[in-house]
Amino acid sequence: MKIAIETTAALTEKICEMRENKQPFSVPAACLKAYGGQMAVWSADAAIQIHGGNGYSKEFVPERLLRDAKILEIGEGTTEIQKMIIGNSMLSMK
Repeated sequence: MKIAIETTAALTEKICEMRENKQPFSVPAACLKAYGGQMAVWSADAAIQIHGGNGYSKEFVPERLLRDAKILEIGEGTTEIQKMIIGNSMLSMK
């Protein structure tokens, strides 16, 4: 989970620098949205596994985290849309 957090933070900083320097950043932003959403869901799922059966109980935080993390894959453009943006950018690199 820590690796996912650090990687996402580093990519966020890179995108902010690109924006400040007036560089195109739509593809790295799509990468961040897709990766960040997937890692949030993965981390929340891991937290539920750590808590065992209690992880699914509304009295415990991991249950809420998983519900919130799933929104990251759906809102702001689905992960599939972000992957299409990334894929299209790779096709234009030829």
